Amino acid sequence: MWKLPDSDSVRNIYSKLPKLKLEKKSLSNDDYKIIAEENNVNIDDVKIVDKFITSKTESGDQEIKNETNEESGNRWSQLELENSDCLKSDKNLEEQANQNIIIKKFHKIKNDYLKTIPVREKEILNNTKLNEFNSSKHLTLAELGKKFNISSERVRQIAEKSFADFKEVLIKNKKDLEII
Repeated sequence: MWKLPDSDSVRNIYSKLPKLKLEKKSLSNDDYKIIAEENNVNIDDVKIVDKFITSKTESGDQEIKNETNEESGNRWSQLELENSDCLKSDKNLEEQANQNIIIKKFHKIKNDYLKTIPVREKEILNNTKLNEFNSSKHLTLAELGKKFNISSERVRQIAEKSFADFKEVLIKNKKDLEII
């Protein structure tokens, strides 16, 4: 990116360069030097303004050339093709929104179920079968067994039973988890 000189100098250079280019067709280093001295800037600043003025921009209706330099339509038809990708993106956004709705519904069903079971089952289920849905630290079967004064095998059995009950609740609420 170029750093332009102060705005007054730029305006003066900007107005003089095109006139000189029109008269002389191309500018020499001496021409750049004269403009630089007139505006109390260095020659590089004049060249930067010239480069800025003459840098090519794309017009919205400019013909686009393909690899073989054949015209492939105007810029608007190219934009239409690009916009079709935008429509695909909109479909992806819709799918993502639907997935978010399903996830919210799932969490609501899960939380409603967890409210109905005892605290011990809830903690065991959250730390074993539902641990991917929680961000807190997970306890092992042995740690849960110590906490509730039961064996790790009993913790596993409680987790299996609670999870089986939760799956039944999900099956009953299957229609709520579908997008119509």
